[in-house]
Amino acid sequence: MLGVLLEAGFPVTVAGHAYSLIDSYIYGFALQEPNVTYDSPAEQAEVGQAALRQLPPDEYPHLARMAREFIEAGTGYGEAFEFGLELILDGIEKARVQAAPRASET
Repeated sequence: MLGVLLEAGFPVTVAGHAYSLIDSYIYGFALQEPNVTYDSPAEQAEVGQAALRQLPPDEYPHLARMAREFIEAGTGYGEAFEFGLELILDGIEKARVQAAPRASET
């Protein structure tokens, strides 16, 4: 991955940070995946509802709202991963573009 980033024109420092970020994100999801206890959207909704019942909405109103809306929308684990990865990749590309003029000045 590091070689691909460098060949794509990333300065070494940006490539190093990007590599670390992507690695940490993927590793974090891989560590969480064994704790996913559902195989279907229906099971996911059941697990989500059970978790929501344990979440006092008066103490955590924003977290409760997010959980409720994720359940209603049927947002899956894979969708959450893809959304986050897209944000990371967009940010990494932005960092590459911003760093390019500085790298060429040296």
